[in-house]
Amino acid sequence: MGDFIYFTEEQKERANAVHIADILRREHEEVERSGNEWRWKRHRSVTFRGSSWYRHSRQVGSHAIDFMQEFFGMSYPEAVSYLLDGEQGQIIERGKRQETKRNRQEPGRDGRL
Repeated sequence: MGDFIYFTEEQKERANAVHIADILRREHEEVERSGNEWRWKRHRSVTFRGSSWYRHSRQVGSHAIDFMQEFFGMSYPEAVSYLLDGEQGQIIERGKRQETKRNRQEPGRDGRL
């Protein structure tokens, strides 16, 4: 099994709060004002305001993390790390059983497990 990358709730909230216009400008994409919203010139059916986006042609939308996954093909950990300017989550090895009082076997009075 592969490793799992854990991000805190605070990290996920910060990543999802990044403004879509800032993301696109960072990627050298053109945006234009469209009333109270912005529009992505390359994908005319995509409008955004702050960290929220909506793709009118498919009737889907969300926030910054999903935006990076949808339009830039990033995995969830890649998207969060990108939006946090390279900040990484904690890598947790899957399949490695952590020892706790509950799963640790200790010898009984007679010395047997």
